[in-house]
Amino acid sequence: MNKKLFDYIAACPTAFHAVSHTASLLREAGYEELFEGATWNLSAGGRYYTTRNGSSLIAFRVPKKDYNGFLI
Repeated sequence: MNKKLFDYIAACPTAFHAVSHTASLLREAGYEELFEGATWNLSAGGRYYTTRNGSSLIAFRVPKKDYNGFLI
């Protein structure tokens, strides 16, 4: 675990590096990029992420079943 963490930190010296690197990890894990200014068509069980200005990233999954809340 520590090696993975230190490798991540070494690859991400700035927020811009962290967003770029994390986005590539999310794409490899099957997440779809959403664009902030576009209409989002989300599907149950879908995996998504969006970025802003190359320096922030939000990733989330849509539950397959009904839900009545979420956590951030």
